[in-house]
Amino acid sequence: MALTIAAPPLNEPGGEQRRPHLAALDGLRGLAVIAVLLFHAGKLQGGFLGVDLFFALSGFLITSLLLAEVDARGRVGLFAFWGRRLRRLLPAVLLLLVVVTVVTTVVASVPERAATLSDGPWAQAYIANWHAIAEHRDYWASFELPRMFGHLWSLAIEEQFYLVWPVLVALIAWRSRHVHRTVVIVCVIASVLSLVQMIRLFDPSDPTRVYIGTDTRASSLLLGALLAAAPLRKAAIWFTSRLAGAYIVFAAGLAVAIGLFWVLVNGPSSPWIFRGGLFVHSLLAGLLVAGCAARPDAAATRWIGWAPLRITGVLSYSLYLWHWPMYALLSQQRTGMSGWPLFGLRFVTSFAAAAVSKKLVEDPIRFKAAWARGRTGVVALIGVTVAVAAFWVVIPHPETAPATFSLDQLGSTSTSGTASTSTVTSLAASTSVESPATTSVPIVAAPTSVSSSTTLEPTTTTTTLFAPTTRVMMTGDSIAFDEWPAVAAAMTASKVATGSYVSPGAGLLDTKYDSSTVIEKAVTDFHPDLVLYQGSLWDYGTPAEQRSAYDQFASVVVATGARLAFITIPPLRADQANKQLATLTGIMKEVADQYPGQVFVLNSDGAWGPTFTQDVNGDKVPERKPDGVHVCPSGAAMYALWLTNELQLRFTDFVSAPPAKWATGKWVRDPRYTNPTGICAKLP
Repeated sequence: MALTIAAPPLNEPGGEQRRPHLAALDGLRGLAVIAVLLFHAGKLQGGFLGVDLFFALSGFLITSLLLAEVDARGRVGLFAFWGRRLRRLLPAVLLLLVVVTVVTTVVASVPERAATLSDGPWAQAYIANWHAIAEHRDYWASFELPRMFGHLWSLAIEEQFYLVWPVLVALIAWRSRHVHRTVVIVCVIASVLSLVQMIRLFDPSDPTRVYIGTDTRASSLLLGALLAAAPLRKAAIWFTSRLAGAYIVFAAGLAVAIGLFWVLVNGPSSPWIFRGGLFVHSLLAGLLVAGCAARPDAAATRWIGWAPLRITGVLSYSLYLWHWPMYALLSQQRTGMSGWPLFGLRFVTSFAAAAVSKKLVEDPIRFKAAWARGRTGVVALIGVTVAVAAFWVVIPHPETAPATFSLDQLGSTSTSGTASTSTVTSLAASTSVESPATTSVPIVAAPTSVSSSTTLEPTTTTTTLFAPTTRVMMTGDSIAFDEWPAVAAAMTASKVATGSYVSPGAGLLDTKYDSSTVIEKAVTDFHPDLVLYQGSLWDYGTPAEQRSAYDQFASVVVATGARLAFITIPPLRADQANKQLATLTGIMKEVADQYPGQVFVLNSDGAWGPTFTQDVNGDKVPERKPDGVHVCPSGAAMYALWLTNELQLRFTDFVSAPPAKWATGKWVRDPRYTNPTGICAKLP
């Protein structure tokens, strides 16, 4: 993020020199970048708002430079301004893009490599935010593949601001006699319009568009710019001077208010933040910046410039650039570390990379390299830009198509069969008056191997089975969302009418989408015979909260006359496991005991095994995505095979279709298995 505060010397056209600057503003940079680092480490839920402090600070400082130039010369030297910005920002970004891409190509997974190569050109062009919006990427998705350049959306917004805002200031300087006053008016109008746009476009199910859109985030920069104009700066000096010794209370109050935002806000779970909260936070940040600039010698200002914060702030631009790739590459899975030790490793490596970048690349080009200025600078800029653009073409691209699988592979992967058979009789022991009658028929055992010619041979075991299963509905979160195409294909081939409410973020306890109410409505609208609820990662909470939510859902389903099958969460990778989810299987069983003959539990360990494995049978065709949560086409087919076998064990009228009729159909090319690119590619 471009947070330089040194004004260009007016006696040296196009130049930039080092000048003493306010330690407090470096301290604010340090606080902002630390908040972001803690947020990405899962240690500070509102730490993403550190970006807004950056924005307000950038708007204030850049506008101060522009207006100082207008005051001294009566105009803005646009090309000189843009040249200084590029010389300040571009070397570090190009270094990051090339180095991280090379490292990712060597050590990372296929989807990480594919995502890096896909995002790189857009990051280089400073339009990464619009690229992410065009791909409908969910910034808040907890289990989405980390993208090495995903954090550069904020840098893109700043660079777009640096492109447009100087032109507007230059036009104001050309046409207006009262430049500073006009800048105030433009900032007020434009920031309010930006706020209105955010409120208008806000989607509670995914606020990514308004969070990373240039139009909706411009207010954060413009509020900082507003406070840089002379009328507001004079007002800040007058006000803080009148406060005298009480200024410390004012500054502390602003800092505490900003800190409360960082502690209390939780992204999409705090929708008010997108309905004006970001605007208020940015205004508070701008006021704190303006206060520090107005009272540089005050004790509170000096405290904000505390040496460790100031040093971190000096490195903030480079540290922000390097921290996220370091987080992604130094994952818990790769390092075997977690918690604060992992955060410490990431922070140290990020800090070291930032220091090297600043010392060896950024500062020499910015302050010492004569070739980086004037015509030679333009030639160097064009040459390096073209070279990096060519880099995206010549670097090897991985094979990213979803891995194909055969019916023989599907059969050898499936571990279903006897896992739940022993519990069938007890689960079907009784039926409510409103439930369909049951019938005694042979159980069909699940196959241990499946091919296109496989038939299901009945055993001699008999028990009481449920009926009917002519209408089946599946519900759940993104795990069920990935499983559903295969389940729908298998059910349709088995002559069963299907319905679903499967959605990323959906759960019975989620606070993001309020999906429990939506799921219940979907069930009552569809009138199913059987509801399948895939346990959700959004169902975290206390055991009492989980029990209450599952009891409520079971009562709703049973009241419709349907039966309910709770399906346990698939085994997760160690770094994705959540202690609050550990009690869910037991709670499912407790609820099932309350509704004998109407609610039962299917343990999905029968499909996946007890521990997470991406490639269950070792054939290089992944059943699970590398995020440790979701499934690929092979895994979805394996799951559907296991599920239909379990239903055939329990329902007299359910006859599962042979996998040859559904397992390798068009559904395997569904976009959910290709986004991000390479997520389900054949393993190396």
